[in-house]
Amino acid sequence: MTLATKVKKANVEYHAKMAGAYDKTQPYFTQDNITRVEKIISEIGERTGGKGTALDIGCGTGFVMRIAERHFSKVYGVDITKEMLDQIPASKKLFPVLADSENLPFGDNTFDACFSYSFLHHLYDLKPTLKEIRRVLKPGGTYFNDQDFNRAYFALSRDKAVKNNPKISAEFRTLDAVEKEVAAKYGLDPKTVRLAEFQEMKKGGFTAKELEKQLKASGFRKIDVRHRWFVGQARVQNECGMKAAEEINAYLLNLMPLTSGFFKYLSFKAVK
Repeated sequence: MTLATKVKKANVEYHAKMAGAYDKTQPYFTQDNITRVEKIISEIGERTGGKGTALDIGCGTGFVMRIAERHFSKVYGVDITKEMLDQIPASKKLFPVLADSENLPFGDNTFDACFSYSFLHHLYDLKPTLKEIRRVLKPGGTYFNDQDFNRAYFALSRDKAVKNNPKISAEFRTLDAVEKEVAAKYGLDPKTVRLAEFQEMKKGGFTAKELEKQLKASGFRKIDVRHRWFVGQARVQNECGMKAAEEINAYLLNLMPLTSGFFKYLSFKAVK
């Protein structure tokens, strides 16, 4: 069995175990995050007048699909884990499909927009999936990806200055801590977690330059990669309010690339 196949197999086992409690345990479903993601998706949907067709890659339990159905006439979602697809609410606009992102069961130039959320870090190799996404997008269609891990964040979490300061280290999650927490919570072998979270656990996440390079190589243009969710943002929002969090976020972004490690996630938009 190749390593690529082992990664896929681990993802099916991993997500099958998580499926039943997924919506209740993941941070995606907070109202603040739904509002943020919906703003982006609604702007993309407006270009089709709300009559477009969208595809959610690695759709899981349908977090993005449920938002997108308010802004597109049809939303398809693909995932390799049946147990995750089974959690998607029934809707005349939603069409879950059990399929591999490296071999999408759709024709060329089918979709006005493609989305993926917290997905790319589960792949062994991004290239086949990115090429498939571009293939099924219509010319001028947008691909929006969100919530994949920033390598600089995990690198900073290993820095001695961070490790030796309890107040600072409390704001970071190391890869070892993530692996142990997930394995214990869902009764999984740590090896399965490492394989399922391949790009995160084995490679420490992505860099903005790496994502841009891979997107360009796959034929995308107008690529816009952004850093998001700064260290301690949840605490700032809860204790000081959204406006304070927005001001700190803007300040840290102005200091890039010096502050790259302060952001946990990367997101991007790209056009076919």
